[in-house]
Amino acid sequence: ETAAEQWLSRWSGKRTYREFWRPLLRSKLGNNADRASAAFIWAIMKRLYKARTTGAKVEKLGFARGGYAQILDALVDAIEVQGVSLHSDSAVESVKANGEGGVTITVSGRQHEFDKVIVTTAAPAISSIVSDLSADERSRLDEIVYQGIVCVSLVLDRPLAGFYVTNITDDGFPYTGVIEMTALVDRSTFGGNHLVYLPRYTTADDDAWTWTDDKVIERFTESLRQMYPDLSAGNVVEAKVSRVRHVLAVSTLYHSRSIPPVWSSVPNVAIVSSAQILHGTLNVDETLGVIEDALPQLLEGSN
Repeated sequence: ETAAEQWLSRWSGKRTYREFWRPLLRSKLGNNADRASAAFIWAIMKRLYKARTTGAKVEKLGFARGGYAQILDALVDAIEVQGVSLHSDSAVESVKANGEGGVTITVSGRQHEFDKVIVTTAAPAISSIVSDLSADERSRLDEIVYQGIVCVSLVLDRPLAGFYVTNITDDGFPYTGVIEMTALVDRSTFGGNHLVYLPRYTTADDDAWTWTDDKVIERFTESLRQMYPDLSAGNVVEAKVSRVRHVLAVSTLYHSRSIPPVWSSVPNVAIVSSAQILHGTLNVDETLGVIEDALPQLLEGSN
């Protein structure tokens, strides 16, 4: 495989890589930028090109009106009608073969028995909660490099610049991009206000994980006012912070060697995770593609 730096330098030149591509990679991957493979760049370019309509070369983007909560709520309703029981906000402590052909899951101290189990968490959680994985499986899971995110969502009473995405390549800013949703979505969707995301893509050792929500909001909004001096604190209607440590499995060199198979070595325990995206970058379409690819194997039976 080829590193992103090597591939981009070959086709764009070392100066272009140093002054253009590397700052963009760092805005997305932070310190993981130097570990990314050329496959990561190829996947992003392919995704952006697919957003264009055939022939016209005009980008088309869609969004879920009301957010993904609308879709998830409808999904919950649909599967509960089928007799499925859902347990949210419950900590899964362990997944283990019970020796009788089934699987025992321990959730918040209580044990539940199942015929088969599909684990869909990030690789570090799989390695932690699934007992009796082989040494090779655990090693492969532990090798997968994840990108996390600390994101401030702002509701403003005024627009910023009208650009959907502004990538920030200046290390002096605490966030790595400005996503102005109301450049894409009519502000009437947000009650006449403007929705802005300020994401900070982070590595596992980023200091931002230790910042309080108030500190994150203060640092992010102060920096945003440096970009837009006419923006005042009074323009901020609402501010919220979200944090997820394991968002994106980074396509590093030889990432494909670490991707877990659908059926693990633990009897009747399957793995279906976004880490199994091999020829794309993380998004809803690619994640659904992982499920579609895994479904035949899940229906055929266990390991």
